[in-house]
Amino acid sequence: MLDWEEGRTYEIAAETRVRILAEDVPVAIEASLRKSGPRRTETQRFITDRFDRFLFQVSQLQTAVRSGLVRIEDVKCPLNWYVEKRLCTHKQLLLEYIDKYSVAESRQFFESLDAWQRCPSG
Repeated sequence: MLDWEEGRTYEIAAETRVRILAEDVPVAIEASLRKSGPRRTETQRFITDRFDRFLFQVSQLQTAVRSGLVRIEDVKCPLNWYVEKRLCTHKQLLLEYIDKYSVAESRQFFESLDAWQRCPSG
């Protein structure tokens, strides 16, 4: 979902296909953090489910780095690109989401990336 600026079509349920744009990801993440307001759409739930899987994989990378199975230099690409091109402008939102729904290893991995360090904090 983060790859295709022009969007890509996903089957989010049986016989339900939708086009999801990279810009839809932060909207879905924000919707999942709302305490009140409109219910999340099926598409937003699909996006956050996939984003959770992404964060799980990121946490697994951090575990592998911490245990010495791999070096950060060997796994930081392509995540530096994603941080720089898709995630950096939403850094605070992502940190809030990670703190609420993910594990510390996800945050630790992002914090180890040069591109994440260069993102504005606020």
